[in-house]
Amino acid sequence: MKNYTKNYFIASLIIIGLIAFSVFNFEPTGQVLKNSNEKTGSIYVLTTPLGAEVFVDDTFKGITPIHMNYIGYGIHNIRIEKNGYMTEERTIKMNQNKRPLKIEVTLKPEL
Repeated sequence: MKNYTKNYFIASLIIIGLIAFSVFNFEPTGQVLKNSNEKTGSIYVLTTPLGAEVFVDDTFKGITPIHMNYIGYGIHNIRIEKNGYMTEERTIKMNQNKRPLKIEVTLKPEL
């Protein structure tokens, strides 16, 4: 009887987790999307050298290399910063492309 109860409990936790995941979509930053039907895409940013900070529309998203999900369709400003290097800025258009938008940047040293 104990194994049955333990298995039932584990199965219940898995089901609750799957339901919660299907209801809420989380960005790596922990922000919850307001509408799970919102049209979004992905961006992958790679820099040389690695370890640059990435901002999307002036919101910090992480350190390179980084793969960002749930970026809404439309125009976005991408800013890449690293101490000792010049800041790079790009304007991108996120659309219904099934593959992640890949941005590769070689940062130039500050003079």
